[in-house]
Amino acid sequence: MSNINIVVCAEKTEYKVALKNKITSDELSIIGYADFQPDAKVRIQGFVPDVAVFVLDSEDINSDFFNFVEDINLGSFGCSAIIMTDNVTVDIVNNAAQSGIRRVMSINIGNEEFTNTIKNVVGNEKKLNQNFNVTKKVRSRVYSFFSGKGGVGKTTICTNTAVYLATLGKKVLLVDLDLQFGDADMALDLNPSETIVDLARDTNGISIDNAALMRQACLFLLLRVHLSLPSIFSQTIQRQLSTWLVIIMNISFSIADVHLLTLLLQRLNQAMISLW
Repeated sequence: MSNINIVVCAEKTEYKVALKNKITSDELSIIGYADFQPDAKVRIQGFVPDVAVFVLDSEDINSDFFNFVEDINLGSFGCSAIIMTDNVTVDIVNNAAQSGIRRVMSINIGNEEFTNTIKNVVGNEKKLNQNFNVTKKVRSRVYSFFSGKGGVGKTTICTNTAVYLATLGKKVLLVDLDLQFGDADMALDLNPSETIVDLARDTNGISIDNAALMRQACLFLLLRVHLSLPSIFSQTIQRQLSTWLVIIMNISFSIADVHLLTLLLQRLNQAMISLW
């Protein structure tokens, strides 16, 4: 079995530490943490984990919690949900099963038993996915091109890299983050009428298919942001992490708050290329 990626969802620091201490096998890796705030749903989806472990007190496991888990729709991308709590009861187990949660465990479970349980749950989930033709999504590889000055060829390199990867059959999303002088659309001979802001404001939900963007083969262009809307932008990009194989971001020489929020707080980048 390949390495199992885990996202831990907990409010209490002691619970996060307790779960981290249970990871004694090289087969398990914690790739991120989240809480129970509304925006955590998008964060969990963006990690595209194999398992989401929700650690909380038994008295906090109520209808609001189960609604929170159901809204994440973990099954849509082949992720298993597990609850760890201080007091496992029959009611919690029954309600968890109705919400699609695969297992309820005590926070005091032994390390070896924890590892075996995780492996069994993931193995069973893979079998279910095969039966129902659920495709396991992967977390995107994100590359950002930036520089401390203009005119060094960021847009040229970004667009050509994106086009080349698309010709290889990769599913690529090109994001133009030059708020003032973004011209990736000109480099690709486009005349757009809408931007990423219109996408984020879509009342039908954030869907890449609803955006005014260019599509040619496997290449998509998410048009430049004209307004500084950090929360909307970061949420939009976070939602795309499980959709694209490669995301290429063209960053202006005047890095604004929207970029810092996206690149640092959301920790999207796997590679940042500086051009001088």
